[in-house]
Amino acid sequence: MDPRESCRQVEDQLQVAAALLGPSTLDSCLEAFRRGIELLETMVASDPRDWGPAVYASLPRIRNTAQTLKAQIEYGANFISGWTQVHLGVGYTRFGQPAFLEEISSAQDLEG
Repeated sequence: MDPRESCRQVEDQLQVAAALLGPSTLDSCLEAFRRGIELLETMVASDPRDWGPAVYASLPRIRNTAQTLKAQIEYGANFISGWTQVHLGVGYTRFGQPAFLEEISSAQDLEG
């Protein structure tokens, strides 16, 4: 496959991912997080002596689920960023940030 076609298809796939993580999906996700926080805030405002064993058993599951969601979000973002740095990176800027082929090409276009 020609590199331009590969790039086009990668862009298409990222658009698919972006659609899956689009505003409506993210808004729904954020709303679920907000509702969860509201419920937790109401709960912690109550007397912990009234919670009972089921609540205490639930708290580690809530924390573990939140950690899993965090890991999934970070993995997706880091996966493509890391891959592009490894395969398209050409070094680092003077500020320690990764430099990429397209940045070098753009800088040369501006100079030339």
